Amino acid sequence: MKNKKIDNEVMEFVRELLTVITISKHWATSKIPIDGLSQARMLILMYLRDTGSSPMRGLNKHLGTSATNVTGLVDGLELEGLVVRKPDSIDRRVTKILITETGKRKVQEEWFKYETSCASTFIDIEPAKRRGILKALKELRQQIEK
Repeated sequence: MKNKKIDNEVMEFVRELLTVITISKHWATSKIPIDGLSQARMLILMYLRDTGSSPMRGLNKHLGTSATNVTGLVDGLELEGLVVRKPDSIDRRVTKILITETGKRKVQEEWFKYETSCASTFIDIEPAKRRGILKALKELRQQIEK
């Protein structure tokens, strides 16, 4: 911490940040279209889109949930043709989950709807002020990721 004093202003900053984090999680969930993918299903598809494939335990770790929950989510995605299960070519005990072309299209469509819904919240903030907030958020992210 390099001998810097933690004063009341820093503590107020932390309290406000933690409040914003809590509120933003609820807000983000509320922006999911009613007829769209659930947040957990969207996270699985986005993860598979970005990684190509994953064993079930990788999905468990990514979502931070149990194998039972992930199995149920993957079962539903598989029934809709959004993912497929394939045996691992090296370890026969491992089953990999892959996103299908239909799954890639679905996540692209759903993510656009979701982002648009989220963006509508901030449309009334002046562009210059949004740019300032964005800059501050990027700085905050860099500090947290150190």
